[in-house]
Formats: sequence, C-alpha cells, structure tokens
Amino acid sequence: MIKKIIFSFFLFSLPIFLFAQYSTEIDSLIKVVSKSPDDTNKVINLNTICWKLKTKDFNVAIEYGMQAIDLAHKINFINGKAIANKNLGGVYYLHSDYTISYDYYSQGLILFNEINDTINAAKVVRNLGSIFHQQGNYEKAIEYYFESLEMRKKLHDEKGTASLYRAIGVVYLEQGEDMFEKALEYFNNALELYNKIDNKKGIAQSYTGIGTVYLRYFEPKYEEALEYYFKVLEIGKEQNDIRLIAQASDAIGVIYLKTKFDAAFDYLKQSADLWLEMENYFGVGTSYQNFGSYYSQKGEFYISEKYFIDAIDIAQQINAPMIEKTAAEGLFILYQEMRNYKKSLKYSKRFHLLKDSLQSEEVAKQMTQFEMQL
Repeated sequence: MIKKIIFSFFLFSLPIFLFAQYSTEIDSLIKVVSKSPDDTNKVINLNTICWKLKTKDFNVAIEYGMQAIDLAHKINFINGKAIANKNLGGVYYLHSDYTISYDYYSQGLILFNEINDTINAAKVVRNLGSIFHQQGNYEKAIEYYFESLEMRKKLHDEKGTASLYRAIGVVYLEQGEDMFEKALEYFNNALELYNKIDNKKGIAQSYTGIGTVYLRYFEPKYEEALEYYFKVLEIGKEQNDIRLIAQASDAIGVIYLKTKFDAAFDYLKQSADLWLEMENYFGVGTSYQNFGSYYSQKGEFYISEKYFIDAIDIAQQINAPMIEKTAAEGLFILYQEMRNYKKSLKYSKRFHLLKDSLQSEEVAKQMTQFEMQL
C-alpha cells in the first residue's frame, strides 16, 4: 500500500525544490533584461521570461508579456510582437480566460500572416480551435483544426499533420457514440503518419485514442481496448518511457477491474509505483481512486474507504476535480454497502455537485491541453 506520509513529504518538498531551480534561471534572465538596451534581444528575453512563468506566476508572466509587446511595437519588431501575443494567448488559455486568450491569439495571427510566418500561424490557428474545444463549441473547433490541418499539409509537416488528426479525433470522440467511427478514422490517420515517420510517442498516443474510443461505447469493447493499451505498454517498455508504462498499466488495470478482477491488482500497483516515482500527483490520486474501487469490489470496505478519502485529499491539494468527483462517487456507493446512509448522502451530494459543475469541461481540458501548440 502506498504510504500517504511518504506522498505528503514529496508533495510539499518537491515543488519548492523545482521552483528554486526555476527561479535561478528566471532571475538570470531578469538581470540581463534590466541591463539591456531596447533592442530585439531584449524583446526575445522578455518573451522567454513570460513563457517560462506561464504556470508559475500568472501576473508576472502577463507583465513581461506586455513589456515585450510594448517594446516590440516601439522598435517595430513585428516577429517579437507576434510571439508576445501568442505567448499571452497561451498564458490566458492555461488560466482558462478564453475570451482574452482569443483576442491575443487573433492579434498574433494577424502579425504572423503579415510577415508570412506560416508555421507559427498554423500553431495559432490550432490554438484558436482549442479555445472553442474547451468551450464545447465543436463545430468551430473542427473548423479551426481543419484550417490548421491544411496549413500543416502545405508545409509538408507530417508530425504536425498527425497531431491535428489526433486533435480532430478527440473532438469526434467527445461528441458521443454517433461520432465514434469518425474518431477512429482520424486516430487511425494519425497512426498511419506516426508510423511513417517512426514517431513512437505519437504512435502510442494514437493507440491510446483508439483504445479510449472502444471504452466509451455504451457497451464497452473491452477486448479491443485492451489490445491497444497493451500496444502502448509495449512501446513504453521499448522506449523506457515510464509515463507511457504508467498510463497503459492504469488503463489495463481499470479494464481488468471489470473483466478479469484477479489480474487487476498487479497493473494498478505497477501504475501507482511509477506515478509515485515520477512524483506525478495526478497519477497518484488516480491510483488511490482505482485502489478504492479494487478493495470495494473485494469486500474490504475499510481499506477502500481510506483510499477513496486519500484520493479526495490529494485531488483537493492539486485541484483535480475529476479525481475528487470519481472518488466521491466511490464513497457514496461504498457507504451504501456499509449501510452508513448519513455518509452516503454526504458524498452523494458532493459527487452530484462536482458532476454538475464539471460536465465535459474538465475532460476536454485534460485532453486538449496536451494538444496545444505553444
């Protein structure tokens, strides 16, 4: 069993260590900028600081991005101004302020088109699609994704084209079973290109998309899904990519909870051990949630209860409402089995509150943030 005390030590010590390292790099750039003349190099450094702070300090990232825009405008450095707008679009996107993000991306697109920077223009068009994807406007998301796709094709950018195929596949996946065949078509398109350029990570991600489609059917196609998740696991082992191994093991373990219970534990434990090794707390929280389900099915209710409660604790610390929602649902059902109806009602209310507030937004966010071209 994963010890929560060990997890807690890593949770609170690791970010401080990482931030200290990051601050040294940022501080060096800030010192350079403070002594630099108003030239293109200063704009480049301002843009770099902005982007490196995107998830560390929102307000300071915005400040440096605005300085980059102002200076680039002053010295007529169009490329620097375009990059600054693109960066600010990304910063606001990552903080879920999609209206402002859209405005900066749109201004960046105008500037990239002005200087015929098709590569960055294609990235921004894709990011505009991601905004509409986040908002559940699938029609507009698809429109922008296809526009970016055509741009990538004209650039003969096979990796970028494959990535767009996957993004389109995700949009179709999220629209329900009527669109699953289209989702499979685009995931397979991506897979074909990734195989052509021998991009193992892209191949694994395409397999994951296909496996997810099979799991989302009203009557899940577990055998087909397992086939693709085992392929992901194989690639992870070949490439010594512990993240892929953890993701695939997690998916296989969850499927086995429903189809081959006695085989589930080993995969769930492998995944949990790897997430802990990587100090990936979203993964650890997901593992706790899965162990809660495992022990509930096994009839070991008090162990199950502990895992579900720990999963909620982790989810609240790292702001992962999807994990909290699923764990709350697990406790709601578990306490019914234990005939503790007061606690069952408590977690039923928590589960439905989170479910109503999230809907599909958080799922879209998790899937599209990875796709975002920054």
